Amino acid sequence: MKWLSWIWRLLLLSIGFAVGFTPPTWWYLSKVIDQRFDLGRQPEPSRVYARPLELYPGLALSPATLETELSAARYRVDPTAALPGSYSLSGSRALIHTRAFRFDDGEESAQRLELRFAGGKVSQLTDAAGAQVALKRLDPALIGTLFLNDPNERRPLPLTEMPALLVAGIQAVEDRDFNHHYGIDPWAIARATLANLRAGQMVQGGSTLTQQLVKNTLLTPERSLSRKLKEAGLSIVIEARFSKGEILQAYLNRVYLGQLGARPVQGFGAAAEFYFGRDLDQLQLSEVALLIGLVKGPSLYDPRRRPQRAMQRRNLVLRQFAETGLIDQAMLLSAQAQPLNVAPRPSAARERHPAFVDLVRAHLAEQYSAELLAEQGLSVLTTLDPT
Repeated sequence: MKWLSWIWRLLLLSIGFAVGFTPPTWWYLSKVIDQRFDLGRQPEPSRVYARPLELYPGLALSPATLETELSAARYRVDPTAALPGSYSLSGSRALIHTRAFRFDDGEESAQRLELRFAGGKVSQLTDAAGAQVALKRLDPALIGTLFLNDPNERRPLPLTEMPALLVAGIQAVEDRDFNHHYGIDPWAIARATLANLRAGQMVQGGSTLTQQLVKNTLLTPERSLSRKLKEAGLSIVIEARFSKGEILQAYLNRVYLGQLGARPVQGFGAAAEFYFGRDLDQLQLSEVALLIGLVKGPSLYDPRRRPQRAMQRRNLVLRQFAETGLIDQAMLLSAQAQPLNVAPRPSAARERHPAFVDLVRAHLAEQYSAELLAEQGLSVLTTLDPT
């Protein structure tokens, strides 16, 4: 309605006056954004991998050694090996669902395999249809990450490569009016205030995705009126200078979603690897919902330490998906019935084989700068046996 739009603009103008929107203020806020808010390619550390295990009939390999290899690569036990990154072992039979991995000679796709052992060797290797497989490379174990001054775990992705469900889902849960506001949403603030007053406690926030992005990247965590006003001002300037797509991409790549030792896990790409050992585009509906639920509190809803709380939060997110028409009732019930499916927690140590990784780093330094290795997201394959 036209009158609602005018009321919104009046509220926005009032907030602008409260922040002190004069040309010098706008210039100052723009300067802060220019210095500390780069929407270009995010730095991504390069990763060092062990040698990939090649499976083929006749390979000398025992079930115990295979399990050690899979454990090093953070595969999880699943009786049916239904999802990539899972396996099961029973006597002389193994099921493995490999993950996709890009090698220097091309991409190896995810594949469900059955192995048979006899006489200390792989006697048979077949795919899900029962066809013989001559050779299969498993995705290798990660043994080290090459950081420089920024130890954040990141796997940034362009918005076009992010799952459509994630892009729509984060808006459904965190900011349903994202495409219509100008950085702040007075109606969301009013709704949150009313909900919190009714509950007698903080149960709902009114921050937009843009405000959350500003809070996480440009401001300190202090709680004060001046910080909130600055947050509002920066959000309005960012909305004026960048497209909705650019803002959403920056948010999805930078939001804090967990902690690996002293290293923050930033963005949904890194979180998919951290919690599920898979790429973001390989996640199931229930897993995407779990990650979106973590935005509200990665520690509070940690699926490894607080699985019941994490499942409750995930199921709430799934209900919000259904409320906004992203999924139907059958999909809702099916996803809510799924287990959490989290992978084993990766080691908090920066390198699992520090002496070897240092040797690799020294060798790479002869051809590449430290900045390139720490920021370009290279995959470095080595000959190390991870077992």
